[in-house]
Amino acid sequence: MPTETAPPLFIKYALTVSLIGSATLCFHCFFRLRQPPIGVAPWQTQWRSFGILAWTLFCSVLLVQFILNTGKLSLDSPDAKAWQVLRSGFGTHLALLGTFYGFCRFYSTCFPQHLNTVSLPLTTALPKALYYLLLTLPFLAAWGLITSYFQRVGQQPTVLDPQPLVRIVAETQSLLAFLLLALLAIGIAPISEELIFRGTLYRFLKGRVRPTTALILSAIVFAGFHLPTLVYAIPLFILGLLLGYSYERTGNLTVPILFHALFNANTVIAIVLIRL
Repeated sequence: MPTETAPPLFIKYALTVSLIGSATLCFHCFFRLRQPPIGVAPWQTQWRSFGILAWTLFCSVLLVQFILNTGKLSLDSPDAKAWQVLRSGFGTHLALLGTFYGFCRFYSTCFPQHLNTVSLPLTTALPKALYYLLLTLPFLAAWGLITSYFQRVGQQPTVLDPQPLVRIVAETQSLLAFLLLALLAIGIAPISEELIFRGTLYRFLKGRVRPTTALILSAIVFAGFHLPTLVYAIPLFILGLLLGYSYERTGNLTVPILFHALFNANTVIAIVLIRL
């Protein structure tokens, strides 16, 4: 994958979506920003209930990873890292979803109920998610320009040096592994992560601190969860803020889930265009 220059097709795609996103951001600031948000109800529960859920989620992931790591993968191929990521990723997110289902089914007092203030059909939630994705792109493009500047003055990494996980996806040679990674990123991870960071953590914090503070704190935890370096933490923090913002504005968790999925899909499309 290039680190010096990007293919023309990728540059055209990036410029196009950034321009559309900038126009959407201007429209939002002038016409939509003054409209009051629908809001989401805080999760009014005790620290004990929140702690039980958080601890069980943590332990379920550790247990699954321990079981998976008892049998080491011995793949002598360029895609060995990709298969390791797949094993770890599917194990982690399916453990999180399974734990949530268990709490919803058998321990409802510790499950963050009332995730949605309003009901939205998929045909309504999807355009809203796309709208908030477009709002995000100008901020990420601006951060890309900043990192490009530091590249010119000798600082690393740059906008064209992807996160390690993204690099693994980009360098995967197996079509099956690439498709499974795309499925994990677009179809599974957004559900589990939005249940945790917006549906649970943000709503719990909102019941104890000001909504803006809850939004910032949940975005910080979201960025830290992905364990990036500082240069990657900042765009992930921005993404976390806007995912929470979309949840607060629409009052339905389906919107940030779809927003998150579209964001990851945009990354997959960018990887495909760079590889062409």
